[in-house]
Amino acid sequence: RFERQSVYDQITILHQLDKIIFENFDIVISREVLEHVKYPQNVINRIWAYLRNGGLAIITESFGRVEPAFPTHLKSNQKFDGQTERLFVETGFRLLKTFPGRRPMVFQKVAKLDKSRFDTLAPPRQEQEYDIQKKIKKIGKRLLRMIRF
Repeated sequence: RFERQSVYDQITILHQLDKIIFENFDIVISREVLEHVKYPQNVINRIWAYLRNGGLAIITESFGRVEPAFPTHLKSNQKFDGQTERLFVETGFRLLKTFPGRRPMVFQKVAKLDKSRFDTLAPPRQEQEYDIQKKIKKIGKRLLRMIRF
């Protein structure tokens, strides 16, 4: 993928923890990793440490997908299902954006003393109401189509 986009030479891929330099990266992508590790909070702490201030963490996880089709997902991590935003914010990230289905979630590294990061956990009330109104409108249109003769 990186080669097709002509960005391969701009990306550093490291597989050995001792080779990763702290506060050296602008972006860390963790795609479907956290549900496989015994201590996901430790990984989140490392991601924070690897990023420069203001750096981004782009995260997907499947804590809730413990089933025969995914035998490497740890049952002990099911307790984190729906808690990823909180885990990252408590570590020192600000939640910037979540996409549909929380896939992905985008976090920004901030100073641990920056308590305003906790304000990012609660989605703005207006957006919630707007989404609910959109869903009701969509359901209403479906119902109207179903009952038309």
